Amino acid sequence: MSEGGGGETGRERGGGETGRERGGGETGRERGGGETGRERGWRRDRKRKRWRRDRQRKRWRRDRQRKRWRRDRQRKRWRRDRQRKRWRRDRQRKRWRRDRQRKRWRRDRQRKRWRREMCLCYCHLVVANLHCR
Repeated sequence: MSEGGGGETGRERGGGETGRERGGGETGRERGGGETGRERGWRRDRKRKRWRRDRQRKRWRRDRQRKRWRRDRQRKRWRRDRQRKRWRRDRQRKRWRRDRQRKRWRRDRQRKRWRREMCLCYCHLVVANLHCR
């Protein structure tokens, strides 16, 4: 067996070196068991970091979406308002135009009537068909 007392080490047995023989803290991988507290800690932190980042990304995405929706609604409202304004203005112009036309027709009719009622010498309006003579 081995010269000198003591149990056999892995090296003497011909196997690879175990963590214990190599010295230094043994990690879970070398021990073959679960992770040590420290490793678990940083792994958990990394996971937390990832979760947090994912949540942030999700929130940012949602916020961007909401912003887009809001902007779209705003644009829709603006467009609708502009349209209504245009329609209103057009109706107003139509009304004004119609009124001017009616006014013109009225005036023309009135003038015709006056021409009929006027004295031939155009001195003044005729009253009860009595002329200036």
